[in-house]
Amino acid sequence: MMGLVQAKDLKKGMFLPMPSKVEASGERQCIDIGALLRQFSKEKKVCIVSTEAVKNLVSTVVGSGKCCKSAEDYGVHESYFYDVISRGCSVSFNVLDKVCARSNTGIDSLGEVSIVVYGGGTKGKTKAVKLPSAVDEVLAYIAGAVISDGHLSKASIDISCFEEGFREAVKSALISKFGNCETYYNGNRVYLCNLFVPYFFNKAFEIPFGKKSRTVAVPEIIFKSDSKAIASFVRGLFDGDGTCSSGLSYKTSSKELAEGLSYLLARLGIYCYLDNKGEQYKVTIPSIYEAKYSELIGFSNKFKAEKLKLLLGRKSETKSYINHGRAPAKPFLSLMKEAGISKNFIAKELGVSYNRMLYYDSLAKPFANRIAETIESKFKKESKFKMSQLAKLNYIKWLANNGYEYVKIKEAREYENTDKLNVYDVELEPCKFFIGGNKPMVLFDTIRKFTKEPWTPIKLMDFKTVSPEILAYIWILIENKSNILVIGGTGSGKTSFLNAIAFFIPPAARVVSIEDTRELNLRHENWLPAVSRAGAGSTTITGEKHGEVNLFDLLKESLRQRPDYIIVGEIRGKEAFVLFQGMSTGHPSFGTMHAESTSTVVKRLMMPPISLSPAMIEALDALCIITPAKVGGKEVRRISEIDEIVTVNERGDSVINVPFVRDPAKDTFMFKTSSKVFDKIMKRTGMPWKELLKEFEMRSKLLMEMYRRKIFGFAEVQDVIHEYYKMPDAVLKRFGLIK
Repeated sequence: MMGLVQAKDLKKGMFLPMPSKVEASGERQCIDIGALLRQFSKEKKVCIVSTEAVKNLVSTVVGSGKCCKSAEDYGVHESYFYDVISRGCSVSFNVLDKVCARSNTGIDSLGEVSIVVYGGGTKGKTKAVKLPSAVDEVLAYIAGAVISDGHLSKASIDISCFEEGFREAVKSALISKFGNCETYYNGNRVYLCNLFVPYFFNKAFEIPFGKKSRTVAVPEIIFKSDSKAIASFVRGLFDGDGTCSSGLSYKTSSKELAEGLSYLLARLGIYCYLDNKGEQYKVTIPSIYEAKYSELIGFSNKFKAEKLKLLLGRKSETKSYINHGRAPAKPFLSLMKEAGISKNFIAKELGVSYNRMLYYDSLAKPFANRIAETIESKFKKESKFKMSQLAKLNYIKWLANNGYEYVKIKEAREYENTDKLNVYDVELEPCKFFIGGNKPMVLFDTIRKFTKEPWTPIKLMDFKTVSPEILAYIWILIENKSNILVIGGTGSGKTSFLNAIAFFIPPAARVVSIEDTRELNLRHENWLPAVSRAGAGSTTITGEKHGEVNLFDLLKESLRQRPDYIIVGEIRGKEAFVLFQGMSTGHPSFGTMHAESTSTVVKRLMMPPISLSPAMIEALDALCIITPAKVGGKEVRRISEIDEIVTVNERGDSVINVPFVRDPAKDTFMFKTSSKVFDKIMKRTGMPWKELLKEFEMRSKLLMEMYRRKIFGFAEVQDVIHEYYKMPDAVLKRFGLIK
């Protein structure tokens, strides 16, 4: 029977199950165009082409009859807004950004936007380009083509398209998403000359400028995308540098790109293996998966599409079939021996050579299934079998019909390291990479590094990530059961910050945390951590696998445990609906979400698959926005601002209050005493404003005093906070804050 085997017990010749499909969900990814333009416009002059939406917004905010007076406020000439509203002239991005800020809307709320970058066109001429705001199939295809056969300079993107079909697909995609493109070199190279476009691909898709063959990787935004966008991205890669003469494969000098591509194919249910020779990495798709590649991905490149047709039309079996779609033979032979069924009997029953039963350590799955059926038929006829044998029969039937590839271990050895951890290097046939982690099998080697003890709020103050005033504000919100979301980009420190503010949860509270991967670490007596679990075997009628427990299931069950606080590691899909229902019914909740701004969060929450109503989103009290920043030439993490949700309308436009904002020039935090959440707390508790303000100031001083005394430890910080809940005056006296 199948059982768990520890890494130290792995031996040469054993088989490891490799899932042919990674069950991971993705969704349409939004691009924060406003944030990109805000950064880009610091160096280049950018204007937004006037549309009805732009004119209506300017007219509403500025006022059509007060253009001259408003011009002075925005630092532009008297007729500026008149020209925009009445004559349809373009408007400076910096001016429009201020208009949006005053109306609490974002650039993304204006629909399709086009820009002109001065000095950004051919031979110094300006050229207007459209701006895509989401990663759909077309934009993903362009990104794949640029990574595979393209080049980013500071002024243009350039893609080599020497083959028919690929050239037309790239031109059509560029025109669809950006509005224009040009060709040269007899039409075999397609380019778009505009300063913002290469900047866009560099920032949104992490594609390096200049030479990139060894450093390029699958963009993070693609990993999080839906299956259609992933398939289009892979098609862009294969249209460029893929080959299909004798089989489907992709070669690259970048290990990160090869491993990322392997993962994307597994997301689509296309098993592949990775090999490397010297400085080249090769991703190969076995022939039994070529039809699936054709169905889900295919080629726009006509030359390669014809080659793929020839591959699919092969009549005779090739060597590729030998290594894939197989099951280990040992469990089948072991049951036959135990039940007294000879190999000769099975060979005669199935009409195959005896040698086929003798020399192979793995069996083709269709053949393995026939063996299982023959054994089952013999059991039924003779009615002589033990219950343990029936269990083993069910096991070999599962082996013959599941969705795993079984790969033989070529070598397994312990890897020497200095971290006092047992690390094993496993080489597989024909795969040349294997990463063992906290799950039975990990196909993609992204490792998130966390400290053994989580960073405390005081440690974050030491890093200057956050101020004592912001932490005191959050402390009061948490104590009074407000709902908080931590948002930011990839690697911005969302989970670390979430763990730090969880220190402020009252000691007597019942806390339930829900995560995909265990990352949170709370020093709390009444903490119930829950982690999702992947399923196994065939898919049920609901689309899930047997034994699967996802975040949605965990969240529904957690509400039955009467939690005082719910923490969700990352909000992505339908679990958000249950979470916000919990918020609305008095279950204070915290979580993280991948987004750059409050407007992006609101749009994502209102769009499928989450589809929340504005009223439910208004249950969210505060958003902590954490971003990477550069201070003194070093990469750091900072809270950029705290936003409070005031109202959200049916269009997804939100009115927010910003009690805290960071000043990048001084690397300090500014605070205004007006807080809508504090107003809610006063109404709910009856606490006077002066008393609430005094509590805020006292907690700020306490946190600052802990920082001065260098109280950074996990247990020390938690003990002080817990003690403050029980005896606040005693704590304040101990720290010399009151007499």
